[in-house]
Amino acid sequence: MRIAVSGVGGLIGGALVKRLLEAGHQIVRMCRPSRQPTAGYQESEQIEVAIWEPTKGLVQPEQFCGVQAVVHLAGYSVGDRRWNSATKRKIYESRVTCTHRLMKQLADLATPPECVISASAIGVYGNCGDLEVDELAPLGSDFLAQVAADWEAACDPARQRGIRTLHPRLGIVLSQGGGALAKMLPAFGWGLGGALGNGKQYWSWISLEDCVQGLIWALSHPSARGTYNFVSPCPVQNRQFTRHLAHALGRKAFLPIPSVLLRILLGGMADSLLLQSCRAVPRRLMEEGFEFRFPHLAGFLEHELTSR
Repeated sequence: MRIAVSGVGGLIGGALVKRLLEAGHQIVRMCRPSRQPTAGYQESEQIEVAIWEPTKGLVQPEQFCGVQAVVHLAGYSVGDRRWNSATKRKIYESRVTCTHRLMKQLADLATPPECVISASAIGVYGNCGDLEVDELAPLGSDFLAQVAADWEAACDPARQRGIRTLHPRLGIVLSQGGGALAKMLPAFGWGLGGALGNGKQYWSWISLEDCVQGLIWALSHPSARGTYNFVSPCPVQNRQFTRHLAHALGRKAFLPIPSVLLRILLGGMADSLLLQSCRAVPRRLMEEGFEFRFPHLAGFLEHELTSR
């Protein structure tokens, strides 16, 4: 297949492109004008670069003629800096406004792609407490829930054009190579890890390997469309996550961080990213035959942290 991918510089996009290249697919890397391809992604017989300016769209839409699928993963990071009005605007516009512009351009092509996979997040459900939520659960109303809902709706031009459209609602994607786990490892490695707040909030996680394999599964299953929770079948409470991670590293975890301190340090993002509870389950993936390599956190962490 000829597949266009945005967000290749991110954790998921980089891993996905690597797997697709290994499988022999042709990749169109959506690249901003200011960002030159890295050494690992120079143009070749398998890779070409399409210039994409998120605030303006595709510079040369004709480069997408013959593209059979688009995997759209790009978006301003929600966790790299404390939120203020400008940061929240970037988070929203990078996902909603830019995605709508891209989908409109794809829909206007004489021969549009057969499939669009556009990322979303389990933050769409808001704070769910102990309630188990699948893809049919009602949506939340906080900032990230609204962003995710509008992010999905931004793909309406593709849906209206008849393009098969799928939204992986991503949980916490775990890999020691980047993302949340990589940020936690230094503190836990020094024995300074601990639960966040009361530790009772559920964290819905997925290994990077299962996330990438899920995207490949979605590309190869023509019947797959709509929303899918990209999470492990076994979400855990934060205090359980803390114990499992400390155990995998052979350390103790006895320094809980009070909620009030997190809110002082991080502001509103503390609740949205760390303290809210979302017990999401991948009902549709499991019903449609996807098999997780790492359904359990303890097994994943043992493999990820001790087998390399």
